[in-house]
Amino acid sequence: MTADTTPPITDDDRLLLGAGFAFGVMTTLIVLVLVLVMDGTLATGELVTTPEGLIAIAGIVFAGILGIALYVLAFPDNRANIPIAADDERPRE
Repeated sequence: MTADTTPPITDDDRLLLGAGFAFGVMTTLIVLVLVLVMDGTLATGELVTTPEGLIAIAGIVFAGILGIALYVLAFPDNRANIPIAADDERPRE
């Protein structure tokens, strides 16, 4: 058997995975709204006045905000290093 040479998963990778998941949820909700409109279940003008439309639109907005935040935080230059204790102070890379 060969040795495992896979590099360990870093926090950056986890944040990018979370951003991809959030954008996937947002895309799924957009497709749901399109299907409901094309099917005739929701009229285009009723998207904001019906509970189904409001839930879908709120989910799209929430997933979009979450995905953008996770994507931005995935890059170390966009994160702040806040030392909690005296030994937590590390030099910035």
